[in-house]
Amino acid sequence: MSGPEIRPMAIRNAFGAWLISRGLVIGSLAVARHVFEFAGVGKWTGPLGQGLTSWDASHYAEISRFGYGGVAHESLRFFPLLPLLGRLAEAVTPFHSGQGIVVVANVVSLLFFLRLYGFVHRETKFDSAIAARAVWIAALAPPAFIFVMGYAESLFLLCAVSALDAARRGRWLRVAPWAFAAGLTRPPGTLLAIPIAIEALLAWRAAGYSFAPKRRLVAQLVATAAAPAGMLSFLWWARRSTKTFFEPLRIHERTNLRGGTENPISSVWDAFRDLLAGDRVGSGMHFFSAIAIFWLLIVLWRHAPRSLFAYGLASALVALSAANLDSLERYALATVPFILAAAIVVRHKTVERGCLIAGSAGIVTMSFLAFSGALVP
Repeated sequence: MSGPEIRPMAIRNAFGAWLISRGLVIGSLAVARHVFEFAGVGKWTGPLGQGLTSWDASHYAEISRFGYGGVAHESLRFFPLLPLLGRLAEAVTPFHSGQGIVVVANVVSLLFFLRLYGFVHRETKFDSAIAARAVWIAALAPPAFIFVMGYAESLFLLCAVSALDAARRGRWLRVAPWAFAAGLTRPPGTLLAIPIAIEALLAWRAAGYSFAPKRRLVAQLVATAAAPAGMLSFLWWARRSTKTFFEPLRIHERTNLRGGTENPISSVWDAFRDLLAGDRVGSGMHFFSAIAIFWLLIVLWRHAPRSLFAYGLASALVALSAANLDSLERYALATVPFILAAAIVVRHKTVERGCLIAGSAGIVTMSFLAFSGALVP
């Protein structure tokens, strides 16, 4: 099935999933505000008042409006591409740059769903059912409510899936700008160097280990280095206002954020103990997420190219090595191969419907809790 033939299906699924997920999240915000009004709490404050620019989105909004010089030092941990696009949105829309990040996040979410459909369609040998399923899973997974907020995950995923798709198809000149943009969006963007390098090595082997033509070799090397270069360019720029070159990354190591780096097995074991303890069930629930990630890795090993498995494995190790696993589910959703694996494994129609219904209930619940201030996204 060719590109033009799948385009209507891609648009229909992407736009449908995009529209429904936004209705669920914005509806949850409206219900949360109504509940607090009915309870007589008074004026909306905190996440309830900030709405789609609450939690991490508030940092991106402030950076977009005032620049890094006008915000708290800890905001350096948020990378610059989304705030820069927020300023661009200010120039072409009636919104100021702080609100512009929400506009950007939602526009690129739709673009991501479209690119995801095409990527999965090709990776599964033109299986339209799996491609459509991947889009709906990405849109309705409980942590996906952040795609509606001013978070950088949707932008990062658009860059990541575009870079991976181009690398898998050997279109090296397209890989570098997308990978560089991913490195400028979130620190985990540097991990894209792993699957890109593997695809480059496989292409080199297929060419009989020949260095000719030289132009292709240069393009592959640039593509492999692009994602780390994106991150390093921001660190180089930020060094003038930081104590150390890696200060934006080290801020994440604070105990109230990612925490220090631990053995992933120890982190998962701690989550299991929290589950059994009874007084930290919320933290203990990450144990089930860790099991789900392990299961998805098995699916990737069995059904996906080695480059995508390696990327999923590296992402899982980074996420699970955090002392604080509070954002584990969000990080897993921001890893393209895990979305592919979930779409592959949920094959039975009844199971698929059940997962999408459960996901819809989950996205509503998590949205309500986040806007109410009871859940940190």
